[in-house]
Amino acid sequence: MKKIYIDHDEKYNGNGSLNSPFNTLEELYSLKIEHPVTILIKKGNIFRFSLIDLNGIFYNNTSEKSIMRSYGEGSNPVWITKSENNSHIHTNKIQNFTITNIDFYAHENGTQKSYIFGIPTGNQSGDCNLEISQCTFMGTSRSAHSDNGRIATIYLEVEDKRFNYVNKITIKNCHFNFVNSGIYIHGNTTPKSTNNNLGDSYKCYGIKIKSCSFTNIINAGILLVACASKNSNYDLKDEYTSGFENIYYSSYRTDVYNSEKDKLAEQAQWDAPIWFTLCNKIIGQYFSIHGSGPGHPDRMAIDFDYHCWDCIIRHGYTSNNSRNVMFISGPMARTIFKSKYSIDKPLDITDEEWYYTRRYGTGNNLYEQVISFNDGLMRDASSINPDSVKINANRYVYDCVIRNCAFIDTISSRNIFIIGAYPTDNNKCGPTTLTIEGCLFYWKFLETTCLINKETIPMINGLKKIIINNTIFYSERWTERLLNELGLFTINNVIVSDPRFKNLPIVPPVSLDAALEIFSMLYSPSFSHEPSKNILDNLFRRESNQTSNK
Repeated sequence: MKKIYIDHDEKYNGNGSLNSPFNTLEELYSLKIEHPVTILIKKGNIFRFSLIDLNGIFYNNTSEKSIMRSYGEGSNPVWITKSENNSHIHTNKIQNFTITNIDFYAHENGTQKSYIFGIPTGNQSGDCNLEISQCTFMGTSRSAHSDNGRIATIYLEVEDKRFNYVNKITIKNCHFNFVNSGIYIHGNTTPKSTNNNLGDSYKCYGIKIKSCSFTNIINAGILLVACASKNSNYDLKDEYTSGFENIYYSSYRTDVYNSEKDKLAEQAQWDAPIWFTLCNKIIGQYFSIHGSGPGHPDRMAIDFDYHCWDCIIRHGYTSNNSRNVMFISGPMARTIFKSKYSIDKPLDITDEEWYYTRRYGTGNNLYEQVISFNDGLMRDASSINPDSVKINANRYVYDCVIRNCAFIDTISSRNIFIIGAYPTDNNKCGPTTLTIEGCLFYWKFLETTCLINKETIPMINGLKKIIINNTIFYSERWTERLLNELGLFTINNVIVSDPRFKNLPIVPPVSLDAALEIFSMLYSPSFSHEPSKNILDNLFRRESNQTSNK
């Protein structure tokens, strides 16, 4: 494999060898790149450059991977974009390539473009084989500010066209700090049929984001569009399974989207720390998400967005987010299919047929074994987002399940909803069905609330389709009203009793393991019957093989 060495600290330009390296990345423009190739940048380098690749530097159609990485001793090279209006890497074609051990820094004025922008392509088998690993992406308070809109640090967009298959992209062991948004992978959204949304169409298989952290971030950490898993094993060791694991997200940005400090706060985009749309069989596990909000549109920890089916999110810990989890799908006028392909719901087809049978809604998704601590507290409700809630299930949502989760609130005293279920404007459709089972809802100080937003109760047909099984609710000052409101839903073995935490902190624990320790210290003599014990015993089984089958 040919190796090209680059040392920006060299005074004189060489021939690209180890002993006589090039002294600028610009030399890549003058070379006829023959793949496979290894491009090596000297450790300790600090340099400014914007690499605009229109000639195949990152396009490798051989059987062996090409690599861009660092060499030598010391810290990773620091790559600063040449100007605030340029990406570090912009390539119109990337395939069979690894970028690793390089740190990407924003321009001092704030990076306005994606740090890495690329159009992934697939080989004859449809595999892209792209990997980005062991990199740091560092911004500034300016580059992360809200008036930039949503700008993904890594933005990979597959071309929307028929028979364009692009699989196997991995981003792992990367850190994003003070950036606007993290990773956005936009798969091929082209439908195979305008008649239905069945199957995976041309979605990307094997899209993996592993062991990445997002700190001091404003918008999404991970946004996946049109990604799917080829098989139904929900195992990220499978090369064609898509999803994420071992993710840490922390925002706590009070200087953005704040109506008192930010004039553009009310113009903020709808966003969430981790969300996905037009995705099938995504698996997400082992994550921590904290401090998304307040006063932002959405900003729930996890968002099962439009046209997502058969996805599983499990084993997580969330705290201090504007909401916890949302399932949502809307009428065709608001969808990708309408905006890109002018697909409308035929007037002679029922909603059930269109959104459920033909899968233009969202359904069969599972959210389990998650601890939510002080999410949805309505700290700063705005005109955009008047209701901060624990759970949202809006419009064309079918057969979604929240299982073995704990929702703990040590702050709220009044004016809060547990379930936000907003219908469409035209036909009053709510979630059909939503099941909450094996969960614990606990409030330390709650005096008044509603299980569901009252103004929508008369608008939603069939609240009995919201099913609550084997679930514990407790608020000392709300017990009587709670019992009355539960009659709106279909319930089985719903217990109103104090779990009696031995040591429950007011502030969220520092980690998932620390949060799990709370549940090793439960004591309640009132839980003398077996169903109650089973609820607590089954709350947080962390082994993947214990996850319930869908």
